[in-house]
Amino acid sequence: MEGDKTDILHQVDHARILFWTACTCVTFCTIYTFFWIRNQFYIEKRGKYVLITGCDTGFGNKLARELDRQDCHVFATCFTEDGIKKLNETTSEKLHCIHMDVRNSDSIKKAYNEVKRLLPSHKGLSGLVNNAGVTGLIGMYDWWTKEELQNVFDINLLGVIDVTNTFLPLVKKAKGRVVNMCSSLGINPIPSGGYGIAKLGVVAFSDGLR
Repeated sequence: MEGDKTDILHQVDHARILFWTACTCVTFCTIYTFFWIRNQFYIEKRGKYVLITGCDTGFGNKLARELDRQDCHVFATCFTEDGIKKLNETTSEKLHCIHMDVRNSDSIKKAYNEVKRLLPSHKGLSGLVNNAGVTGLIGMYDWWTKEELQNVFDINLLGVIDVTNTFLPLVKKAKGRVVNMCSSLGINPIPSGGYGIAKLGVVAFSDGLR
């Protein structure tokens, strides 16, 4: 009987050791996986150079001010002089406001030359955020005129492509990332006029660029 009890106790101890070893391995693998995934997506922003379009108001304005707060060098492009003035009043000297009309290739090229002049010679853009956009009329497709569609396409789709292609050499130089602001309306059947069509085009462009 004593021998049987001893064997049982040894088996219990052995099971406990296996159990805690397995728990330790699972815990270690979970922690390692968490930090591995985190490192794939996390970017240290301090000291990096990022360009954001459409910073007059909305998401672009908020992102520009937040990255400036996190000691990132921001090139914030605005369409209006009022947008430039208000952003300059609420940010540090690390943020540079630049006028840009994403519908106009000459305006984009001029902004590119300005960014290249301000960048240190050994630096590129760690991030390019294509945020500029307009909603236009949301509704049935036959409510839109061709001119209204063209304006939305020029800003929300063609502007994204033109800005990306222009600044891509600086993004490649820093091995940076391109962030394109899309919308669920780009893949949703709810009628959204030219906005949804343009955003679906941005999704396709982003997939191809990736």
